[in-house]
Amino acid sequence: MRKLIQEEESKIDVFITFHKKDILALPLCVQSILRYLRPRSNRITVISDDISSDLLTEYGLHHIHESSVFEGLALTEMPQIICNGRDRTGWYFQQFLKWEARKYSTTNSYVVVDADTIFIQPAILFHRDKYVFHRGDQYHMPYFKTYEKLFGYLPKKQPSFISNYMIFNTGIIDEIIAKIEKIDTIRKWYEIILNTIDQNESSSFSEFETYGYYMSRYHHDLFCSKNSRNKILQDGKISRHFFNTIRCRLRGYASISYHCYER
Repeated sequence: MRKLIQEEESKIDVFITFHKKDILALPLCVQSILRYLRPRSNRITVISDDISSDLLTEYGLHHIHESSVFEGLALTEMPQIICNGRDRTGWYFQQFLKWEARKYSTTNSYVVVDADTIFIQPAILFHRDKYVFHRGDQYHMPYFKTYEKLFGYLPKKQPSFISNYMIFNTGIIDEIIAKIEKIDTIRKWYEIILNTIDQNESSSFSEFETYGYYMSRYHHDLFCSKNSRNKILQDGKISRHFFNTIRCRLRGYASISYHCYER
């Protein structure tokens, strides 16, 4: 595994999960990846519904339609998940896309970046033959109740692995999925997760937390941690991105995420 990490320190595949609500952020996201991501991108692929071909051409992007990522599963075929009147189906589907992207990666590790996230300082994801996970301070217990049901133990609280981007190892994702599918040999891994979550909670599974905590238990020697230094702003403030960048850099932030809270 260490040898694979060493081989990939030059370039790596990047996937951006995109929804039309983030159309203003996407060009800024791509530009920031090209400028600040380390290692540099081997290729950048947008996973989304329909997208402008002009945008893809301008930045030399690849595109995978989200309905073709899974064999036999599109968003319209997902069981509907409604919590407190809010449709959370797409939110879960997007998380599953990030793990399934491993099948389209040409490198043994790959990076997933949310389209509303923009790097404003270098984002270094390898250090001394280890992955670098950028971590925050949030903690949401329902994520870990689901984790416990999937893996048989409740992990001790750590700094969060949620930073709106993550470097994944394809082999370790395969390993995680194989363990999940041992729970029920008939269902697919994402079906098992959907059957495990608490549907009375709006957010009951995290692909980033699950991967990070699994790594902590079984592959703790393959990564090191740094503070994510991510600033979350409402998406309406993106029109002032230039000034937001200056202020956030001065305050020590390394990335900005323009979140939409009215989904």
